Amino acid sequence: MVSFKANYSTASFMIELA
Repeated sequence: MVSFKANYSTASFMIELA
């Protein structure tokens, strides 16, 4: 669960940088 949430946060951050 925590790993999934961390991965989701990273994906959101990458999308914001795009």
